[in-house]
Amino acid sequence: MVGISRRSVSLGMLAVALVPSIASAAQNGSQIARNHLIQSIPVLPWLKIGETTMTQVRPPIQQMITTYGGALLVKEGDSVETGGTFINLASAKEPGLLNEQGLRVLTLDFDQSQRAQMAVFMVNRGWKDKNIEPLVYRMVRRYSNLATPVSITDPNSEASDKTILFPIGKFVIEIQLPQHGTFATVTFTTKAILARLRTIDGTLHLLKDHLLV
Repeated sequence: MVGISRRSVSLGMLAVALVPSIASAAQNGSQIARNHLIQSIPVLPWLKIGETTMTQVRPPIQQMITTYGGALLVKEGDSVETGGTFINLASAKEPGLLNEQGLRVLTLDFDQSQRAQMAVFMVNRGWKDKNIEPLVYRMVRRYSNLATPVSITDPNSEASDKTILFPIGKFVIEIQLPQHGTFATVTFTTKAILARLRTIDGTLHLLKDHLLV
């Protein structure tokens, strides 16, 4: 129970200390209006949700295959989430995929026109959650100029799961920090797609004020 309590406190401190500290970048009406004009959001130097095509990601993925060799697993298939194709990249090699600490799995989902609609990072929490604070800090630093991050918990749940949302026009970035489990998950996608996903897993009621707008 001590370990669980410490993790709960740690996640709570992240939500309190990191997210509200960006309040100085709070959106005003003009920022919100500008966000509605955004047609894509950057994820990686070679990937933007809503813009990058499958053809455009082939060269950097091939470079990753060359770099990682047999340490990189690559899988492609039909994407249930977007109706197109997914590409899944996984490696246990340190420090992590793309030199992101703890990044073990990267999944890219494309629609039928082969344009990126979702990217999902699965980040190993590390010993005593050592990878979590740097992850949240990087995300806040990078995206708080576009959206004020929102910290969400379920008041009716015994688990101290945390979700941090960055609503950016029709797009959204979601960081899931479960109390239990090995991985934190970061999802870059549209509000419509994330709303469908959270309807399926039964958590839409926690996020609907930020997704169904």
